[in-house]
Amino acid sequence: LGKIEAEKRAAEERARREEEERKRQEELRKLKAEEARIAAEVEKKRLEYVAEQARKAAEEQERLRKEEEAKAAAKAAEEAAQRKLELEEEAMLLDESPEAAARAHQQTESMEYVRFATMAKAIEALPSGPPTCFPEKKGFLNKQGGGWKSWKQRFFVLSNNVMKYYTSNKEGKEQGEIPLEDATVQHGDKESGKKNCIKLVTPGRTYFMYLDSAAEKDAWVEAIIQSIAYNLVRAGKYPSQEAAKRMVPVLKFPATCGWLIKEGGKTKEQGKGKQQRRWFAIREAQIYYFK
Repeated sequence: LGKIEAEKRAAEERARREEEERKRQEELRKLKAEEARIAAEVEKKRLEYVAEQARKAAEEQERLRKEEEAKAAAKAAEEAAQRKLELEEEAMLLDESPEAAARAHQQTESMEYVRFATMAKAIEALPSGPPTCFPEKKGFLNKQGGGWKSWKQRFFVLSNNVMKYYTSNKEGKEQGEIPLEDATVQHGDKESGKKNCIKLVTPGRTYFMYLDSAAEKDAWVEAIIQSIAYNLVRAGKYPSQEAAKRMVPVLKFPATCGWLIKEGGKTKEQGKGKQQRRWFAIREAQIYYFK
């Protein structure tokens, strides 16, 4: 009987331990399952966060791209409007109608008008009279770009009435050139917002370039004007200093002006002169006319 009781207790003890082990294994399984669930949720949230950040980055890039496109479009529209205005002004200047010519001259100065004024000022500024050769000059200028209007330092070489520019003073590959034929030089400080700025107007484009000092600017302006003046000398279009001094105040403050059809001078051989359209100005009992 005692042996039977002992075996019975041993069997019960084994059963209890087995039950406890089963429960412990079940708890471990549940803990592992919970850990796996938590890890899966964390990974899911991490992936969602990464995807959200990527989405925001893509949206920001798209926003910046649209802003750049909008700026470029606005700039292009502004340039197109400016060019349209210039073309309209040119068309008005070429119109045979006196009323159209009068309106055009009230709104803007023609290229010939500005060019002759610049010539006259250049002549007055040259103490030795008309130049005898093209000047040559080299140096760094800060040039405004044609597209984004950013400022970059460029090394310029003035020679043979052309300004070529490079990225460095070693010259190398040419970045561009500015032909000075039919060009005019003006002060560009106000329009560009830069001190000591040169505004160089050509038929194809207007350039802005500034220097570090007024002395450097004056030296470049003088060289450019001398180059333009010598080109006029070679073309036989360089007026005398006396004529220029008379014409400068007329060009600045004409009392009466307008387009007229003028008959050219007559000769015995040629007979009646050719009729040509000229811009006339009256001032101080004098009549002046220009092409």
